[in-house]
Amino acid sequence: MFWFSVPFLKAPGDLENARRTLRGARALVLSSDAPTVKRLGGYFTSWGVVHTSASAVPDALSKLRSSSSMGGSFAYDVLADRAASADVAAEKRALHVPRRYTERELEDALRRLLDVIEPGMEHAATFALAPTTEAPQVQILAPEEQAQPLAGHVLLVEDNAVNRQVAQRLLSLAGITFGIAENGKEAIDALEQRAFDAVLMDCQMPVMDGYTATRLRRQKEGEAGLGRVPIIAMTANAMAGDREKCLAAGMDDYMSKPLNRARLEQTLRKWLQAQARAAPVTHPVAAPAPVSVAKAPAAGTTTSSVVTMPAESPSPAVSADALDASVISDLIDVMGDEFTDLVRVYLEDTPKAVALLEQAAANQRTDGIIAPSHSLKSTSANLGAIRLSELAKRLEHSARSGDLGNDPMILVNELKREYQQVAVALNELIAKVRA
Repeated sequence: MFWFSVPFLKAPGDLENARRTLRGARALVLSSDAPTVKRLGGYFTSWGVVHTSASAVPDALSKLRSSSSMGGSFAYDVLADRAASADVAAEKRALHVPRRYTERELEDALRRLLDVIEPGMEHAATFALAPTTEAPQVQILAPEEQAQPLAGHVLLVEDNAVNRQVAQRLLSLAGITFGIAENGKEAIDALEQRAFDAVLMDCQMPVMDGYTATRLRRQKEGEAGLGRVPIIAMTANAMAGDREKCLAAGMDDYMSKPLNRARLEQTLRKWLQAQARAAPVTHPVAAPAPVSVAKAPAAGTTTSSVVTMPAESPSPAVSADALDASVISDLIDVMGDEFTDLVRVYLEDTPKAVALLEQAAANQRTDGIIAPSHSLKSTSANLGAIRLSELAKRLEHSARSGDLGNDPMILVNELKREYQQVAVALNELIAKVRA
C-alpha cells in the first residue's frame, strides 16, 4: 500500500459546472451575534451571494435539511459559523482566515473553498490518492507568494475631516505617502505642482466637485500632452449609475465610502505604477489570531462549504442601539492611538451639520439639506453609527428627489435624537478606551 499527491492546474473547461464567480452562491450564517451577521451579510450582498442566518445550531440544521430536500438549486453552498459550534474546525477539508479577517481575506478564502475559476486565477489543488473507499478529499492550497508591499505617492482629495483622517491612516498602513487637497480646485493645483502616482477623488465637495476636477484634469492632459494619472472616485452615494457617472467624467475606478482597508489596497495595487516614486514604508501590524474555514458535508446528500469564525476577542463595550460594535472594533484596530482624536473631530463637526439641517428644514430649503446630510451619512458610517447614517441617507435621497414631504423637520428631529444617543455612546466609549 502506498499513496502520493499530485498537483494539478484546473482549466475552466475541465469541470462541467465549474464556478467562475461567487455570484449566485447560497450562504447560511450561523451566529447569534448581530454585528457579525450584519457584517457578513454586507459582504455577501456585495459579492452577489444569496444568504440567510440562523442563531442556533438546531435552527441551522433545520434550514440545511429543508434546503437539501428541495434540490440542488436551493441547497446552501457555504455555512459561516462564527463560534465553530458545529465542530467543523477539525474537518480534513479546511482553510483558515485571521480572526480579524478583512473583506478581501474572506472573499479569497471563499473563492478557494468553492473552487471559483476565473481568468487569471491560478490556485492549484492537491488531490490525495489514498487506499480508501471514501470520496476523494481536496485540500486547497493558499497562494504561494505574498503580494509585494505597496509603494507610491497619492493625492487624497477629501473635504470631510473624519473621512480624511481615516483615509490618511489607511494609506499610511499600506505604505503609501500622500498629499492632501480639500476640494477639486486644490486638487487641480496640486497636480500641476508635482507628480502623483494616483488620485483618490471625493465626488461631492464644495468649491469644485470631483467630477468637474477630473474633467478639467483630463482636458489639461490632452492639451499639454501629459501622462494620464489614475483617478479613483470615492463616493458615499452608492446609488445606481454612480459608477457610470464617475467613468463618464474621466475617472478610472470607483470605491464606495466608508473606505474598506482591503478594498483600498486592492484598488491601489491595480493602478499604482511599478516605478512608484516613493519607497515603501513599513508599518508593523500585530499578527491576527486564526479563524477556521472548513469544507464539510451538509445535511442530506448535498455538500456545502463551512466557514467557521470563533468568537472574537473582547472589545470595549458599545451601545447596541447607537453603535455597531464590529465597526468600532475594526476602527480601533485601524486607527490605534488616533481613534480618540477621530471621535473628537466627529463630535465637534456633527452638531454643525445637524444645525445646518435644522436651519434648511425650517426654511423649507431642500438644496440646503443635501450637503450636510451627505457628509453626515459617510462620517457616521465610519464611526459605526449605522442607524444615524441611514437617517442621513434618507434625508439626502429625499432632498435630491424632491420628496421630503410637507414637514422635513420631522425627519431632521429624528436624526437629531439619534445623534444625541450616538454622542453619549461615543463619549462613554472614549472614557473606557482612555481608562
